[in-house]
Amino acid sequence: MNAIEVKNISKKFKEKTIFKNLSFDAKAGEITAIVGPSGQGKSTLLRILIGLEKADEGTIKINGKLLMAEGKYESKKEQEKALENVSIVFQEHNLFPNLTALNNLKIVKNDIEKIKKLLKEFGLEGKENLFPAELSGGQKQRLSIIRALLPEPKILLFDEPTSSLDDNNRKRVAEILKILKEKSYTIVVVTHDEKLLNLTQPIVYYMRDNKFFKNIPENN
Repeated sequence: MNAIEVKNISKKFKEKTIFKNLSFDAKAGEITAIVGPSGQGKSTLLRILIGLEKADEGTIKINGKLLMAEGKYESKKEQEKALENVSIVFQEHNLFPNLTALNNLKIVKNDIEKIKKLLKEFGLEGKENLFPAELSGGQKQRLSIIRALLPEPKILLFDEPTSSLDDNNRKRVAEILKILKEKSYTIVVVTHDEKLLNLTQPIVYYMRDNKFFKNIPENN
């Protein structure tokens, strides 16, 4: 079963085509990786799947619910239904610098018992009162993952989750992704990190020249 179905979507910014007639599926309960050079629109694709950007053409179905069909978006209410089980972990974390780790989570969901359980599970117990600037890159990444988990999504989108991490933190992120898969989350990861791919063994789509390839495209 596919948790995400994307068919022939296109996106332009002014006169620049970011991608055209792009299609891919993400299977429920699996890790799907989108790999490719910078500037191909990988992050833009994630923003479309979370509703932060609009595609210009195509059809998108999430958890069996239409977000858009043949270039026409559904009503606002139907869009909300399609997106209600989707969360994203941004590359830059997007934590509020003036809020403590605890308060960065409480503004998403004020469930202290659940927050404390997740902080312990992700190795951040005792960091509740620290501000983002006082956390390491790996700690900020894990805090962002907890924030994405709080709304209890079924689909998790990750934008370059290991871009600024060392090998130890990369391995930790890989273990988190595998654990989340075991818990039946559907995961879509945008990355250029071949080591992360080796550690997680996802279904891989390579993005090049506005197209997706299930195998590495030939350099010709």
